[in-house]
Amino acid sequence: MALVTRMNDFSGGQIVRQEQLVWLTGDQSDAHMETPVPLALLPPGNIYRDHAIDALESTQRSWRIACVSESVNGLQAAVFSGMAVTVLGRSAKVAGMREIGTGTGFPALPKVDLLLYKAPGTKSAAANALHEYLAHYLGIGQDMGRPPEISAVAR
Repeated sequence: MALVTRMNDFSGGQIVRQEQLVWLTGDQSDAHMETPVPLALLPPGNIYRDHAIDALESTQRSWRIACVSESVNGLQAAVFSGMAVTVLGRSAKVAGMREIGTGTGFPALPKVDLLLYKAPGTKSAAANALHEYLAHYLGIGQDMGRPPEISAVAR
């Protein structure tokens, strides 16, 4: 079983939720006011990275890569330190971070699909029950935020 963000070349899976992408910076950070904007991003090929760069390019706002991390925790650390701005799903915003609104010159970002995959032919009652639970639980929480229990599964 896997819970993933839909990338451009993904097929299959069950859409269980849409996640709003947002610009995030540290509570005390002024990184979003720098020119060029310092970005903390996932590696090339990730849809969050693609949306961040495309959005800034569309508004002709200059940017630079300040940090690349394979993990959301690494991006959060870069934001906490005040060294960069990042793009993540709204559910990844935690204490010590603040959302940067479009009124500060950052363009709006899209929503992305979260897909739930289950291996074909799964006969385990436990695996099937977990799949059904996640599909239901993630689907009903669409606009209510992410409960803490899901963080380890969703990332």
